[in-house]
Amino acid sequence: MSFLGSALASTLALCRPQHDDSLCHSESSCEVKVKKRFNALFEFVEDVDVANDRRPEHTFENGARYTGEWMGKSRHGVGVQVWVSGARYEGQWEDDTAHGYGRFDHANGDVYEGEWRRDKAHGQGKYLHQDGTRYVGRWENDLQHGEGSEVWADGAAFEGQYKEGIKSGIGRFAWADGNRYEGQFLNNDIHGQGTYAWADGREYQGQWQQFQMNGRGVCKWQDGCIYDGEYLCDQKHGVGTFKWPDGREYEGQWKNGQPHGDGVFTNADKVMRQGLWEDGKRIKWLNVTPTPSECTPR
Repeated sequence: MSFLGSALASTLALCRPQHDDSLCHSESSCEVKVKKRFNALFEFVEDVDVANDRRPEHTFENGARYTGEWMGKSRHGVGVQVWVSGARYEGQWEDDTAHGYGRFDHANGDVYEGEWRRDKAHGQGKYLHQDGTRYVGRWENDLQHGEGSEVWADGAAFEGQYKEGIKSGIGRFAWADGNRYEGQFLNNDIHGQGTYAWADGREYQGQWQQFQMNGRGVCKWQDGCIYDGEYLCDQKHGVGTFKWPDGREYEGQWKNGQPHGDGVFTNADKVMRQGLWEDGKRIKWLNVTPTPSECTPR
């Protein structure tokens, strides 16, 4: 079933990545399924025994009314068809299908205007929801496919690549609150390499997996703090280095966002000490008196 068929009363599902304000943290939340189909509304065709190319209004058995051009017994050329539900298509027809350029007004107020191929949105087109949300870009077989952009009623916006109705490839997403992301998407999720910037000045640049910081990355805070290392499920996890703006530094192992395991701490005077940490707390120093080599900055 196609985009303009049983889907008349529904809206095009739009993907909106979610986020929270936790430190260098973003939730995995993005389930978008844009799979509307159109052609059910166009399937019913009757034999019409009128010979002219342009004919008086014709009413089909299902109540739909067509006014426009014909070729033999097929709608062909420019015409308007109105369904009992209130849906309306005006544009080009070929061999009894919407084909070329046309506009479809859904019964619920949504509008698609653009290119068609055999009763399906195909080519360049725009879809406007009755609440103001809109998509402008490429379509293929009723699905967003290629380059496109979406803007939501609250001002959030996405611009980038789509594949078979979902965001996949390179894109940019800007939230209404000022947060933004630029990088790779897969299956409507932030996934791959990318940069997420918070409105308060924080920024993470690195690897993502299903909208979570996962892999290698660098996070910077507005006060000058920097973490460069490994992440797992939005948490510092693995091996990494945290630097304070006053010169202090911790380099070592992390677990669940906290120093955990062996590490080397350098104070503001560049004195280095090796220690053991557990859940963010130093358990002990592994060398009681710093040696000259340990006092040398790395």
